[in-house]
Amino acid sequence: MNSYLVHIATAFPQNYRHHLEEGNIDRAPSVRQSQQKHQQLLQQQHQQQQQQHQQQHQQQHQQQQQQQQQPQQQQQQQQQQRQQQQQQQQHQQQHQQQHQQQQQQQHQQHQQQQLLQQQHQYQQPNSPTAATAPTAPTATATAKPATTAAATTATMSARRQSARFEEPAGKDRIFAAGDGVELAKLARAEARKELVRAEEAFRRAEEAV
Repeated sequence: MNSYLVHIATAFPQNYRHHLEEGNIDRAPSVRQSQQKHQQLLQQQHQQQQQQHQQQHQQQHQQQQQQQQQPQQQQQQQQQQRQQQQQQQQHQQQHQQQHQQQQQQQHQQHQQQQLLQQQHQYQQPNSPTAATAPTAPTATATAKPATTAAATTATMSARRQSARFEEPAGKDRIFAAGDGVELAKLARAEARKELVRAEEAFRRAEEAV
């Protein structure tokens, strides 16, 4: 402060010497202005320091937030990668399931074709059931009526054949009737064989499925 007053006194020796001698330096207008400027400078410096301190504090806070956000971002990226992997796995599973379903359908169609071929092979050309071939589930249910019809037809034809020989008398009539009965028996036996073959074909078809 003394050096400051000396500077003021030397700068203005004629105008303000009496103020220095009387100790009323504060009353000089130039001194007051210089003091005000000095205070303003101090205030500006103080404000600048406060602003710098606030900026540093904000920067530190932002850096901390960024450091805290980095693990969160990494976690989010990892979660996204996991979700993508899960989606890829689900897509692969769906593709595999579709492929398996297609293979199963093709296998079933192939089995059905084999079953139809087997049924066609076991049917006889002159059989009454050749016109209407039964499917695998109803083979046993339809085989018995078909064979029964065949036996009935064979019996009726045998009766017709035996009726032709009814006119002769004596031993000839007996032989003719006996031949008719034998023919009916043969027809029934053939019908039983057809029934057995049909049941065997149905059993093989079930085993193939």
